[in-house]
Amino acid sequence: MIQISETTGPGTGEAYCVITNTNLKFDENVSGPVKTKILDLKGTYADLWIIDQLESSSPRAKKYSISLRIAFQRQTTSPVLPTPIELGRFTDGKLFIDSGKLSVKTEKIAANFTSGQIISITPRTRIYRLNGVIPPPPVNPLASQSPPGWDIEDLRDQVNANDPWIEMLERSGPTSDGLGGPPVPNLNPSDVQDAGIDTSTLSQFSAKYLTGGDGLPASPNNETTGPSRSIVHVNYGEKLNGELGETNTVYEWAGDNTITGTWKVY
Repeated sequence: MIQISETTGPGTGEAYCVITNTNLKFDENVSGPVKTKILDLKGTYADLWIIDQLESSSPRAKKYSISLRIAFQRQTTSPVLPTPIELGRFTDGKLFIDSGKLSVKTEKIAANFTSGQIISITPRTRIYRLNGVIPPPPVNPLASQSPPGWDIEDLRDQVNANDPWIEMLERSGPTSDGLGGPPVPNLNPSDVQDAGIDTSTLSQFSAKYLTGGDGLPASPNNETTGPSRSIVHVNYGEKLNGELGETNTVYEWAGDNTITGTWKVY
């Protein structure tokens, strides 16, 4: 899920691209001295749950709505969390529910918690700060001036440098000649699903899911192929140029149970 969020702007203040992976990965969604047994998470990048006072007889759960998580990230030293919503007592080993947003059950790793330890739960996100740009005046004096916006190429460089989930390829469709004439052919490698023309800058948009593809089954419940293995065979998948091509890859479910685990190449 991708969105562009402006704190001020457009093009002259601050804006961020927020990429959220809604697939659960227990060891990334939940951090702390526990093993996650059950997790159902419907929050957004702005949601953060923290359980503290673990060493006491009554650990407490709190929810932070970090709509300013972006600003929070800037506080590289001694960041200050906003005022939380108190959710009450949390009991390790029992299901904890924050209605409509979170269901989680954890199990401590060591015999006892120690002072200062906490559990934090949040969606998996990557946040990229955007650079504002003001497009140059159009070549055609009759054409309208493009408004300020955010640098597309700079975001592409950031995403492709370190994002583990998506890549942002060069646009392969035709480009504008800037004069309102016919589109100019693009020399970038062709993508059969790429159509349309980019604007000169990126503008704010609300959260949108990437579409057009599918992945492996969410769990191995329907893929049991023997007494101890669950495997799936992926015959075809999308190639780099957007075409459907043969992949011929077998995956095996590796995990403690049908909930806790991931698909690994067999």
